[in-house]
Amino acid sequence: MSHDYREYRQHGTQQFPCAYYNAKKCGKIASDLFEVKHHWHEEIELMFLVKGRFHVEINMQQYQLESPCICVINSGELHALRNLTKEYAESAVVFHPRLLAFQEQDQMQEKIINELVEHQLQLPRVINPGDSVWQEMVREYETMEQTFLREARTRGSDQYLADTAGSQLVIKASLLKILACLQTAELLEICEPKENVQVAYIKTALSYFHEHYREKVYIRDLASCAGLNEQYFCRLFRRVIRMSPVEYMNSYRMKKAVSLLERTDLSVTEVAYECGFHDMGGFIREFKKLTETTPLQYRKKFRMHS
Repeated sequence: MSHDYREYRQHGTQQFPCAYYNAKKCGKIASDLFEVKHHWHEEIELMFLVKGRFHVEINMQQYQLESPCICVINSGELHALRNLTKEYAESAVVFHPRLLAFQEQDQMQEKIINELVEHQLQLPRVINPGDSVWQEMVREYETMEQTFLREARTRGSDQYLADTAGSQLVIKASLLKILACLQTAELLEICEPKENVQVAYIKTALSYFHEHYREKVYIRDLASCAGLNEQYFCRLFRRVIRMSPVEYMNSYRMKKAVSLLERTDLSVTEVAYECGFHDMGGFIREFKKLTETTPLQYRKKFRMHS
């Protein structure tokens, strides 16, 4: 089985692999549901849950998290997120640990940075207001957030980038300060030596789909890339993701379609094909299931309220 597939997107840039994301409930044009589908990436994700209550799944473990808190997704972890309250606010800084590397092999490089890159060390799962590192973590996180927002450079609809050398220095310094306070508090953790094999199968299949969702993808394709027979793959997929492969693929494509309708002037037909729907009737039916309206009506309502 190949483990080379992963989330098919760049977080930040090749030169500065770090990006900022945010989401909050605004207006009444769409469902109250905010949801990030199961996916994984090599980057570490610092997720700041600012308002509301959230359900988070990480490597088949479930968490019910109350805001405010900081939840950490370590490198390579399969994860998903959805809100449990109508009002919510959430943001994330996603960075590759190689961003923090030094040219010289000093003690920090050898004992912390290298081990983060090589998946031998990881950050703690959840930081709460009562924890000793909370105030420093929030201070440095907010410094990064303000720096990204000040530059206001975005890629697509949701990713904030930092291009200037000054901004990159501020962000890198804050990440290093966060690592320093976690190390001082002895909160950095040694990684478990083996990954759950079932999670590994699903990560491979999901990452294949994320790369090819614009094309026709069949269940047999997902099962084949994971090295499983189709029947077993479907049972395993439902157990891990809590929906069938077809339900997941339709839902993932619908989220992409909603984003394109909001952020581009592509026609409904172009949006459908861009998201892997080659049957307009099926696309419109699936869209109505998610939003209770047609694609054109959704776009009109969104632009009226934005």
